[in-house]
Amino acid sequence: MPARARRQCTEEFKAEAVTLVRQSGKTIAQVARDLDLTDSALRSWVERAQHAGSPSSELSHAENKELQQLRKENRVLRMERELLKNQRAQVLLQLPIQLHDPFSSHGQRRSQTVIAVNPVI
Repeated sequence: MPARARRQCTEEFKAEAVTLVRQSGKTIAQVARDLDLTDSALRSWVERAQHAGSPSSELSHAENKELQQLRKENRVLRMERELLKNQRAQVLLQLPIQLHDPFSSHGQRRSQTVIAVNPVI
């Protein structure tokens, strides 16, 4: 079977084919046969139309690139924040602990600083 010659389809034709798939209840393969298209071509048009409804499709190429960069930067900042929180927790574990002895002499409460190093886990 010889290979099909590559055809150029207008955007309007593609949109109508996608609408036919969505509204007819037929499978992509059935609609592709009816329109004398390849299944893969029609499937890619349907997928592209589904993605066109997403918010990111309304952005230009430059805006999409900037969005990706900002998301990457946000990930890095979140990781750095987690590292700083972990480092702060490690420092706090090594600070001296202040205890109050309720049974101190003469019924007075005295603060005693007990230097204890918490084990680092």
